[in-house]
Amino acid sequence: QQQQQQQSFMGSSGWGDATGGSMGGFPTELVAGTALKFGAEKVEGVRKNMSQYVDVGRVKFYFAVDTNYVLQKLRLILFPYLHKNWERNDHKGERVSTPREDINCPDLYIPVMSFLTYILLVGVALGLSDKFSPEMLGVSSSSTLGWLLVEVFLYYAAFYVVAMPNVSIIELIAFSSYKYVGMIVALSAFLITRSDSLYIVTVLFVGVGIAYFILRSLYRGPATSSMELFDVENKKKIYPILVMAVLQLAFIYFFTARLVSGVRSAGNVRLLMPRVRTTMAPAETAYADAEAEAYADEHAN
Repeated sequence: QQQQQQQSFMGSSGWGDATGGSMGGFPTELVAGTALKFGAEKVEGVRKNMSQYVDVGRVKFYFAVDTNYVLQKLRLILFPYLHKNWERNDHKGERVSTPREDINCPDLYIPVMSFLTYILLVGVALGLSDKFSPEMLGVSSSSTLGWLLVEVFLYYAAFYVVAMPNVSIIELIAFSSYKYVGMIVALSAFLITRSDSLYIVTVLFVGVGIAYFILRSLYRGPATSSMELFDVENKKKIYPILVMAVLQLAFIYFFTARLVSGVRSAGNVRLLMPRVRTTMAPAETAYADAEAEAYADEHAN
């Protein structure tokens, strides 16, 4: 029974017909539902664990967003070179601005939604690779979240060593999760066009952009030029930020390249199958003809 269920998930090759809502022999609704279920479970698990160590009210602060903030923040993440003012708005020390009041303030809404969307795209990619199953999707979501937690722990330890107390662990989670936006863009570009060149260009574009976004967002010093960033006082603080920024590009490629490779390999197999059938058709026809002639001779005698 388990094997039959797995075969129903795998199904046949190809996207399926447009009206049937199928992809790779199974319904796309199954992929979306399963992906969102696993993603939501992982997010809820993290929220419960965080509530034991972090003030819930403080976490809610980073969900204080509106539509305008989300659109402007996505633009800032993908096109950070157009942004000029990177200073946080603290209302002259009276209170800290919420994300909807300050575009430079990190949030948790975009990281959570981009994580769920990325898991959904993982399900689509696994389906196109003929490897989709709830178990595989669960493993992918767990490993993605595990890498994020390890990444945040290492960043927090590095920032603690260089005495950067102004970066909280919640903000590190937010900044580390913005890379999912780039991963969504890069993976979508390949799934839509199936172009390796466009995929590489997209990875480099979003990766470098997010790296620059991380660098300018986390460095809150008074430097006005790139030379001042690397003076004697700032060197020990800038190095961990540089490492974190570069790793965002590496993670974007690492997580999406495996999925792209699987989709590409499955696509090559599908392209070869008609050729194999065409090559074997004459031999099969000759064998059938010989069988028919032998049967006719036998009954004629």
